[in-house]
Amino acid sequence: NVPSGQAIIFLEEDGANSIIIIGGSNNDWPEDLPSDLQKAIQTADVVLLQQEIPMRVNMAVAKCAKEAKVPVMMDIGGEERKLPTELLENVSLVSPNETELARMTNMPT
Repeated sequence: NVPSGQAIIFLEEDGANSIIIIGGSNNDWPEDLPSDLQKAIQTADVVLLQQEIPMRVNMAVAKCAKEAKVPVMMDIGGEERKLPTELLENVSLVSPNETELARMTNMPT
């Protein structure tokens, strides 16, 4: 038993924000995906991944989904980190907000 993960968002007067992520149970995943989770992924209509989840879990889930021809959507909000090419090869759609898009592309939005 591990406490749930949390995210605390600080919004500044100018609209900028900062997020503190407390991993909690999100960081307590087993090394291999449990068989019941694999089945749920394989029979899903779509899978949504988030940066708050450990990258090794996102990678395993994305690979499982792609093998089953299930679309994978990646919400890149949360922890600011690069998305590995290996993950992106298994993702169907990336969903950034305006700030995240600017960060990903190094272009103004």
